[in-house]
Amino acid sequence: MRWMILSVMAALALIAATSSVRAEEVVIRAPFVTVQLGTGGPGGVIVTAPFVRVQVPPRGAAVMPAPPSQPKGGSKPEMLPPPLPSKGDNGEEKIPPGMLPPPVPVPPPDELGEKVVAQKPPPLERLPQPTPSDGAPGQNNLPPPATQILSHRDFAKSFQPLPGTHRVTLLHPDTGQPVTVQFTLPPDALRKTHVAGHEIEFKYKKQQVRIRFKHDGQVSVEYRD
Repeated sequence: MRWMILSVMAALALIAATSSVRAEEVVIRAPFVTVQLGTGGPGGVIVTAPFVRVQVPPRGAAVMPAPPSQPKGGSKPEMLPPPLPSKGDNGEEKIPPGMLPPPVPVPPPDELGEKVVAQKPPPLERLPQPTPSDGAPGQNNLPPPATQILSHRDFAKSFQPLPGTHRVTLLHPDTGQPVTVQFTLPPDALRKTHVAGHEIEFKYKKQQVRIRFKHDGQVSVEYRD
């Protein structure tokens, strides 16, 4: 072992003597020792011996640290899980720094004792109904409702024989066509109304008023004392 140390020291002395003179790479071989001069630039030295390897970088070269080793297979580094909350002496959970506390659930209003009142919808506003107008601008001009034309029998059942002149339109019993008739009733009290197949007769104490429907589709009024 002693001779190996002497050989390394002699090689280093030789390096010191020749490194400033020559810049090209020089290889010196001795028993069990190999010296490489000018490796990587002026002043760079590599000394190799059994179980020993010494490397001196060239003058002015920056020594870069070795990059961190990557796992084989190109897999990504393993990520550690975040720390979990722990419980203290009083039983309360301790939240690690950088973690937010979990949200506190809020119970619905009925569980808090609050009374939930259902709101009623507002009342509906009723719009006024359109009325027939006489043609004024900005109003709806609706036609008057159509009146039903009665037969002479239905007319006699619903008619109120008030004194005065009356003008009505009835269905002719033979033709089925509407006919208009005008008649006048006296101011006396009506005793009886007689209805036949082709006539209506109003009987008073001193006078009779007869409405006759003729076969040709005409209508006539007769006044008899």
